[in-house]
Amino acid sequence: EDTMASAGMICRWITVALALTMMAGCGPPPPPAGEVEINKLATWFQYFRTEHRGKAAKDEEELIAFIRKEYEVAPEKTPDMEQLFTSPRDGQKYGVMYGVKQKSRVDLEKNLACYEAEGVDGKRLVAYESAWTEELDQAALDAILEGYKK
Repeated sequence: EDTMASAGMICRWITVALALTMMAGCGPPPPPAGEVEINKLATWFQYFRTEHRGKAAKDEEELIAFIRKEYEVAPEKTPDMEQLFTSPRDGQKYGVMYGVKQKSRVDLEKNLACYEAEGVDGKRLVAYESAWTEELDQAALDAILEGYKK
């Protein structure tokens, strides 16, 4: 019986220790800097495409007009467009896939939406229409962009 009580006490202590560790911030790491911001633009880009039968906005002006129209009922909630279209990591306007045909209507992870102009430390943050992001070096980004020219 003492062994069972000791085992039960050890299990309780392990459970408490694990709970305290998780509460102390040992959960998943935070997203990379800039990921949330680029995903906002990628989401708007994809929403425009959805509302226009798969057609991308032809330019920034058309995408901004679309976003502003979505906020007509609550204009005070309209996002700051300069902030929306600018990377907080490199301070440059994002490259956006204006007027580009979708690679896939089913697999949105194949459809590049936007990317950083310069990035940080040789890496550019890119976002797909699925709002999935990744950091790529210049050669990898160039290869993706080249695929859209074919």
